[in-house]
Amino acid sequence: MDLTKLFEFSTDNVSEYLSIFILTLQNPILRFQPSNQNPDSQSVIISPPSKQKGYDHGPRLSPKLISFVIISIFIGATINGFIPNRKQGPEFQVVVIFIIAFWFVSSGLTHLLCKLFKGKGTLLDTLSISLQLVSVLYVVGSFAALLLGVLITLPQITPFLSALGSPGQQFIIDPINIYFLVHFVLISVYLPIALKHVHGFGWWQLIAIGILSALIARIPQALISKVIYDATGLPTPWGGG
Repeated sequence: MDLTKLFEFSTDNVSEYLSIFILTLQNPILRFQPSNQNPDSQSVIISPPSKQKGYDHGPRLSPKLISFVIISIFIGATINGFIPNRKQGPEFQVVVIFIIAFWFVSSGLTHLLCKLFKGKGTLLDTLSISLQLVSVLYVVGSFAALLLGVLITLPQITPFLSALGSPGQQFIIDPINIYFLVHFVLISVYLPIALKHVHGFGWWQLIAIGILSALIARIPQALISKVIYDATGLPTPWGGG
């Protein structure tokens, strides 16, 4: 992966990126519509369309969405690199592959839960909105961790965190821990709203999904993310449930 070209691409498209980033935080609806999607299809294609005439490519994720998530991972990973006392993470290419794979699995579990509650959206819809949302929250969580890392250098902040007991001590020892808390809270709020738009859920369905997904998905995913970070130095954003 050519990081120079990626940087040039992000610079040229910074206005569009920031617009979608802010709009997602304001209203988490799907901004990258899947292409060639049949409402009854559940298959997913990420590769660009073939030039072979007459070939039915099937539905696929928007190329702009893929670019959006890679740029977000690049920004988040860069921010993470400046966080004081954080563990050294792997190479950027490994970060991209690992995070996207992690997201696919968790988003697939989210879609199964949505179908259990008679959701109207397709698998591709769930994958698209989950990736868009988690990309934004990855950057937000990383920035929150960097901000905390800067604040704990102030003499007034450390005593305050110490007074919180063990949780506060964890933030002092490794500010990246605030990332996991911020990401967990935000995904718990934003994902049900996003799924409501995609699957046409009523409020009772959202409440049920919110409770179930927290018990069987988000809490385990948060714990797994922490274990992965302790082992590899990679703060993983979960994308589903």
